[in-house]
Amino acid sequence: MAPITAEVALLSRNIKVTSEASCAAIPNAEADNKPMCGHMVIDHTPEGIVCGVELTNMGKHTTTGKYPLHTHMCGDAPEIQIRNNAVHRNHHRGLVIHGTSLATWQENVVYKTQGHLMLTEDGSEQGNRVVRNVLAVAEAPSPAWTCEAALANSGHRSVHGA
Repeated sequence: MAPITAEVALLSRNIKVTSEASCAAIPNAEADNKPMCGHMVIDHTPEGIVCGVELTNMGKHTTTGKYPLHTHMCGDAPEIQIRNNAVHRNHHRGLVIHGTSLATWQENVVYKTQGHLMLTEDGSEQGNRVVRNVLAVAEAPSPAWTCEAALANSGHRSVHGA
């Protein structure tokens, strides 16, 4: 008889970043049709460390660039370390790498988050070290994402009949 094994991932951390509950209500202070909660970003700098942080109830639903934990246009950034974080129960994706290369994303847990759990945003991201992360239970966005909403938030326009 084979032994029963399971993966175990701790979701709590001593440092907690949590949006207030009212941001997830519909309507809320920023929108009448979707959750609009907080976000964390390392933006246009090749240095930064986020280590041992719990992020929950974060992300601005269908809003480009407003993710729970995000590096944005940092270029070659070997000094960026995203390690040992717990990102769970969020409204718009989990870990997002945009325009950032050579950073380390290690031993993070992303759980029960709407949309992608981890992604590179535009394909320019190279040489990032993505090591021993646990990604589990991507949830369908609520309210559902539409092509029109995604295009409106990206600055692109749809081409009908092409």
